Amino acid sequence: MNRGETKTIQFTIDDQKLSFYNNKLKFVSEPTDFDLMIGSSSVDICLRDGFELAVK
Repeated sequence: MNRGETKTIQFTIDDQKLSFYNNKLKFVSEPTDFDLMIGSSSVDICLRDGFELAVK
């Protein structure tokens, strides 16, 4: 990839990947907003966006 070149990537993040064990030790997911950050490190963020997890 050359400097300034752009590419489109697509990946799926489902509720299973965002689940956690709650205080009753049940594996759950909850509707909430998430920040998505992509970069070479935590101090070099190149892309920042957000999404909402909507649980049925």
